[in-house]
Amino acid sequence: MDYRIVDVFAESPLAGNPLAVFHGDHLSDENQQAVAREMNLSETTFIGDELEDGIWPVRIFTPREELPFAGHPTLGTAFVIRRERAPERTTITLRLAAGDVPVRFDDGGFAWLLAPPVTLGARLDAGAAARVLSLGEEDLDPEFPPQVLEVGPAMSFVPLRSRAALRRACVSADRAQELEAAGAPGMVYAFSRETDDPANQIKVRLFAPLSGIAEDPATGSAAACLGEYVRSHGYVGETPEEFRVEQGAEIQRPSLLRVRTRPEIQVGGRILPVARGTMHALG
Repeated sequence: MDYRIVDVFAESPLAGNPLAVFHGDHLSDENQQAVAREMNLSETTFIGDELEDGIWPVRIFTPREELPFAGHPTLGTAFVIRRERAPERTTITLRLAAGDVPVRFDDGGFAWLLAPPVTLGARLDAGAAARVLSLGEEDLDPEFPPQVLEVGPAMSFVPLRSRAALRRACVSADRAQELEAAGAPGMVYAFSRETDDPANQIKVRLFAPLSGIAEDPATGSAAACLGEYVRSHGYVGETPEEFRVEQGAEIQRPSLLRVRTRPEIQVGGRILPVARGTMHALG
């Protein structure tokens, strides 16, 4: 099976979030999961044959599980399909387990996905939210609530007071399991309005140790949820039409995500091709 590696949400080579994209989905579920484990990236995708004009079935796997939707795999896979199979198209639609997700390519070199509906869930106990991040309650932003949000995967959103607190945050598998035992998602998205680059509005980190991802370099699905959080809570003041999110600096994979808030939430970024290869040991 041929595969490609692309960097998604990358402003320069060897930045952003790397993605492995395989042409062909004929492998068993177990073998697709094994290939994703072998690649050991945040996600690996498998493209099936075109179903109808411009619609392609795609499956998304982390090293440990299949996901119904994820942002950077959606953008990166659509980029590969357009580049190699449908260069005349400005929109590629992926048929995911969560439903059809269109990806539009603009003249500025950006790819934009139209996010599935985001669900605002229960608010989290402040003590539990701080504990999962190995922080104190004083590190949380008192103006905004820790809360569960869902767009395919469910995540625990935790607003922090400062980027210094964000840099100190970490989530172990044990702490994530404790949070799940209390009824909240063990995938944790921490964020702050203090950024490294003043041109950006929000700095974020995502931890998903129970999915085999100690820390994600860039998380498009969470950025879609962040768009809804910003709209619902006025997190950056009057809701902007577009805002910029920085992620990944702490693991040397600087990433930049763009989020549009109206009329519907869109998540966009640049995608850079990195490598191509062939996998032979498929059993």
